Amino acid sequence: MRFPFILSAGLCAAATIPRQADNECTTPVKRVEWRTLSTENQKQYIDAVLCLKTKPSSLGLNTTRYDDFPYIHTKLDETSECFQIACPSIAMV
Repeated sequence: MRFPFILSAGLCAAATIPRQADNECTTPVKRVEWRTLSTENQKQYIDAVLCLKTKPSSLGLNTTRYDDFPYIHTKLDETSECFQIACPSIAMV
């Protein structure tokens, strides 16, 4: 049975992750609903996203910087699969 081993390995890994010290973020960025943005801010956001499509990949890929974001998240998802199985309650947060 691998599940108990994976579960214990996951719990041990979670227990050894250092907690953030007292230097916690005091001014976190506030997420804003798209519909509450002004028309000008919406245009600036769209222009920034379109600008990413004109820049070369910062990862050395034969794509644009716009494509870096899903690439990184796909790779992270592949490496965190074992952790998600071991700690499903944490992985769903």
